[in-house]
Amino acid sequence: MPPCSWPPPASPELMARVTREADYRRWDEILKKISLRQAPIAVLGLGHVGLPTALGLAELGWTVIGADDDRHKVALIQKAESPFFEPGLQDLLDKHLQTGRFRPTDDVDAA
Repeated sequence: MPPCSWPPPASPELMARVTREADYRRWDEILKKISLRQAPIAVLGLGHVGLPTALGLAELGWTVIGADDDRHKVALIQKAESPFFEPGLQDLLDKHLQTGRFRPTDDVDAA
C-alpha cells in the first residue's frame, strides 16, 4: 500500500476552480471598496487637467493620490499653493489637503 500524503495532490481542474473563486472574492472586495468610495484613485499629472480633476474627485468623496514627476510643482501643491489660477481651485486645494482626501506626491511609480 503506498504511503498516504496529506493534503492529497490537487487536480488541474480543482486548482483552476480554486483560483477562479479566489479571483472572484478579490474582485468582490475591490468592487465593494469602489462602491463605498474606499478605494483610492490615482491621478497622474497635476497640470491644468489633472489637478482640477483630482480635487473634483476629492470633492465627490474619493481619496485621491495626485502624482506628478515635477517635484517643484508637487512641493507648491503640498504647501497649498496652486501652480496656476483656476476659479475655485484654491478653495478645493485648501479643503482637501486639510481633510486628507487629496495627497500630492512626486512618486509616480508608487501612485
